Amino acid sequence: EGQHAMERQTALTLLLIDVDRFKQINDTYGHQIGDDCLRHVAQKVCQLLNRPDAFVARYGGDELAVLLPRVDVQAASDLSNGLCRGIAASTHLPACHVPDAKPLTISCGAATATGGALDLTRGDLIHMPAGLIAAADRALYTAKTLGRNQAAVADLA
Repeated sequence: EGQHAMERQTALTLLLIDVDRFKQINDTYGHQIGDDCLRHVAQKVCQLLNRPDAFVARYGGDELAVLLPRVDVQAASDLSNGLCRGIAASTHLPACHVPDAKPLTISCGAATATGGALDLTRGDLIHMPAGLIAAADRALYTAKTLGRNQAAVADLA
């Protein structure tokens, strides 16, 4: 149990979130509406997480990245699955307020670095380990391949 607490204390989880069928939203309604969608989803993600230490940012143009300090693998799985359910159930997220659009859903990939795999002494996130980003990206691809509107967690072992 002490080891688990130590890992949680030095863990950093990265979530990569993709709005499902986002290209279709952009192509149908335009990039401004697409940008509005991403902003609404980011706000809802912050609300659902309800964690002051979470850092949510737009990543790669059409994805969101969420950094969660002190979140271990099990918590990462719970949080990412909760985000998928919360976004899908949200009545406040019609696809960019377009009346005939289907409700938005997201896919989420999670990866967690713990202990020796993570150097938190640098004090900034510019040196994010490339392996963590690659693992979260692989998990996101898995979630989308399995049918979207779900989360997958990377195995870094």
